[in-house]
Amino acid sequence: MYFYGVRSGCIEYNTQTYTLEEAINTILQIDNVEFAQPNYVEKECINPTNDTYYYNQWGLYNVGQSPSNGASDADIDAENGWDISVGSANTIIAILDSGIPMLNGVLSHPDLDDPNRIILGPDYVNDGEGVRDLRGHGTHVAGICAAESNNSEGVAGVSWNCKILVIQVFNSSGNGSALTFYNGVKYASDYKTNNPQYQMVINYSGGGPVSSLKEDAIMYANSRGITIVASAGNDNSSIIWPAAYSSSYTNVIAVGATDQNDNRSSYSNYGTQLNIVAPGGFGGSFDANDIYSTTPNYAFVLEANGVSRNYGYLAGTSMSAPFVTGLAALILSVNPTLTPSNVRNFIQQNAEDKGTAGFDNYYGYGRINSLRALANAFVQTNPQYTYNEGEMSL
Repeated sequence: MYFYGVRSGCIEYNTQTYTLEEAINTILQIDNVEFAQPNYVEKECINPTNDTYYYNQWGLYNVGQSPSNGASDADIDAENGWDISVGSANTIIAILDSGIPMLNGVLSHPDLDDPNRIILGPDYVNDGEGVRDLRGHGTHVAGICAAESNNSEGVAGVSWNCKILVIQVFNSSGNGSALTFYNGVKYASDYKTNNPQYQMVINYSGGGPVSSLKEDAIMYANSRGITIVASAGNDNSSIIWPAAYSSSYTNVIAVGATDQNDNRSSYSNYGTQLNIVAPGGFGGSFDANDIYSTTPNYAFVLEANGVSRNYGYLAGTSMSAPFVTGLAALILSVNPTLTPSNVRNFIQQNAEDKGTAGFDNYYGYGRINSLRALANAFVQTNPQYTYNEGEMSL
């Protein structure tokens, strides 16, 4: 007897094709067959509980712990998504920010020190420190995106295995410009062009006024198939640029913030250009209602704002954007053929609707859901699988 695997929902047995139910009934009629049932594919259940401060990361897994007043499941369903993918080394997250922790020219943070994952790019603010983070903002963003995870150390990142390309576009005061953004996007885009084996998504947790230079950068990335995830802004006002270009360019994802109760954060900018929201924290004093991530393991500027060394809390759409960037990187890891428009659609169409039913100016298409987006992206390129809410099986 020859019994082959599932092929597009059917089984081939003795050169004849059956549905799964028909195959089982046919096999049960054979003499001496005691039972017949599908041998479903099962996957390991990944939970990075050995990361020391994972419990503080309610944006990944919320059980109301932030502090003791958050809403259960006000998170991105990261653990369920990790059962599908923790990222591919063929996907690069280009982080345009204030840098990464370094001491004596060497990566120094225990959750961001793998030279096989972290690529040091250029410094466009010319502070004489290379891409060493003196502010702390870039380190926090990098940790949310892709901290080393399940390593008995610190925190978990949304995407564990993807590479990070560090490009400094903000100085120690948190200031950049349209030119530093343009230069950063161009460098990242050229890096991908020169290394076509990689997929790429760019994170930009900043913004400001409208600028043709920013628009040129977006078009440059778009022509090379690169998604740009950008913060909507923290003024409880209209969406800043480059995020506001999302209405004109489908490679831009504008990201707003939610708090520990899955409500829109009061500071989060809004408007028709908003695509999606993700955990960004409550705001005000930085504490357990906010987003916990990596910080420099030496003196840095944001310590003066009450942010602790090594690991600490920050709030803002700056924190929301890297959740979305990490998810975009995971999507490209399971389905590298997707265009930026496809990536944005998977994130939007699989979000958990919040606020007014359907799209609205305060939540966009909803708060991101890693499991739904990843599972559907995976199934598209692996049609032998189907996805039902909460499970994926042959």
